[in-house]
Amino acid sequence: MNLLSVLEGVRKDVHSRIQSLTDEEAMRVPEGFRNSIHWNIGHILHVQLAHWYVRRGLALPVDPGFRKYFSEGKSPSDYDGNVPAFARLLGIYQEYSFDLERKFGNLLSEPLTQPFDYLNSAYATVADDLHLLVFHEGEHYPMIKRLLKALGKT
Repeated sequence: MNLLSVLEGVRKDVHSRIQSLTDEEAMRVPEGFRNSIHWNIGHILHVQLAHWYVRRGLALPVDPGFRKYFSEGKSPSDYDGNVPAFARLLGIYQEYSFDLERKFGNLLSEPLTQPFDYLNSAYATVADDLHLLVFHEGEHYPMIKRLLKALGKT
């Protein structure tokens, strides 16, 4: 099993849990939480697309305000009337979460034009970066599950 399969497996599970949420449910920040499911999905996409496109020197293929609304340190308290609807994020999530081997498998050896060091490791290719994305996904997966539980959606 390769890391793209692991990432896709997690994404399929998350998608099955969130696909029926309304915009209101997805954007609700339950008491005791700082962010919503909407923010978590936007953030996951922001990180993936920034790493797989911007770090290769390319423009984002789609950008519903990823940096403005979903970068690290942002939260729903930063939202304004232009924040993308959950349905739009869910569509982008589907596009960049399924059939990953066919869509992105050929990019794994691509060098990053913006290599970086993080957590005592060097990241110089898309394949290197994929390890970090799986790790990052592992941080957000349980948070999404906790948010769903807090929303009474388990």
